[in-house]
Amino acid sequence: MQKIFYNANIVTFDKTQPTANAFLTNDESIVFVGSNDDVMALKTDDTLLFDMQGKTILPSFYDTGASIYKMIEERLKNAKLDEFLENNDEIDLNYEKFVNFDAYEKEFLTLQDEFLSKGITTVFEMNINTKEFTFWKKLSESGKLKIDIIGYIKITTDKDVMDNNCKSYRKYKNHFRLGGYYISIDGKLSKKGAWLKKRYRGEKTYLGYARVHDEQLSFLIKNVLDEKKQFVVETNGDNALALFLRCFKENVKDKDDLERFRPIAKNCNFISKKDLQEMKELGISPSFEIAEIKNQGSYFKKILGAFRSKSIQPVKLILDNDMKFLLTPSELEIPNIFEMANFATDRTTEKNKKLGKKYEISFDDAMKSLIEYSSFFAFDLNQKGSIENGKKADFVVLSKPLNEIFASKDFNAVEKTFIQSEEVYCLKP
Repeated sequence: MQKIFYNANIVTFDKTQPTANAFLTNDESIVFVGSNDDVMALKTDDTLLFDMQGKTILPSFYDTGASIYKMIEERLKNAKLDEFLENNDEIDLNYEKFVNFDAYEKEFLTLQDEFLSKGITTVFEMNINTKEFTFWKKLSESGKLKIDIIGYIKITTDKDVMDNNCKSYRKYKNHFRLGGYYISIDGKLSKKGAWLKKRYRGEKTYLGYARVHDEQLSFLIKNVLDEKKQFVVETNGDNALALFLRCFKENVKDKDDLERFRPIAKNCNFISKKDLQEMKELGISPSFEIAEIKNQGSYFKKILGAFRSKSIQPVKLILDNDMKFLLTPSELEIPNIFEMANFATDRTTEKNKKLGKKYEISFDDAMKSLIEYSSFFAFDLNQKGSIENGKKADFVVLSKPLNEIFASKDFNAVEKTFIQSEEVYCLKP
């Protein structure tokens, strides 16, 4: 069924046509984007018309740092439904067994509606194990997934999931696919688990610690590169990032082949000029858990000192070097995308203090990361990340223009969310 959405303020994220007023869709994709007159000229007797009355439309959003499965378990724990949190260690080879699947599914469906209410239609599900993969596989087969889930397998313990399900790599089936591997080098900075080059303030020698040693990480990275798979490496501290870069550099064989990997250094809190140059040469891009500045900024100042804390998550440094980056939410949180963009723009702590003002970026650049760059790292740019001909008709309708959202700091601006031109969320009056 053809549909025309017209009289809109469309921010396309398409460089060849940054703005438009209307677009035509079929059952899945966008057929044509342009002016009201040009799109209306394609109308037939069967075309459905939707007058957007000047509303702003954007491509739908990504959450690139989620742990939905952990959110489900937290909700079950909070509801004191411990009987549903049974251990599924003995998953069979066909990945079919999952105890109390119905309880997990019910919690997910509530979470899915919450994601859609935020305009989020694609989620990176990080560090999943065999049990979690089984859940996503069964949920996909149930036909109840609306959002797209991209799973990153915990390589240290669950590599066989990728080995046994390689057909799922980069190929969505019922809204689920595998995106690659996940490796964690160290722990969270907010828990003093990040592996640093300089000791934490107030500690005599403590630098944090590595969860993997050099030889193990080098072996894992070599395997991933040999398989030509994407991978995400959690590098909360500067020592962890240096280890990742060192191991990657010694194992990469053909730098002309780097584009197929698009590796991500997750939770980059510290990036030196030397590290930055190596990252650019190796095609490694950082992700920043940007909400932590707002939530933990004062604590970071306490454990790092005023000078070091100002330089954490240097997003502007990445932009100035013409590199792509990701902005991710805090764990166990369904993000408000506009609020996340504001964190990168404002860099204000919970005590209303600036933390590294020189690393602020524009609201537009932050939104670009949350839409276009996210699609790039998902290898989805051929079908998502902009409103243009041939791409999926996944988009959000806003209550106000982007500049007004930023100016007013009223971030609850999603009125409707569409997937493949079908309305899947509408704000109740």
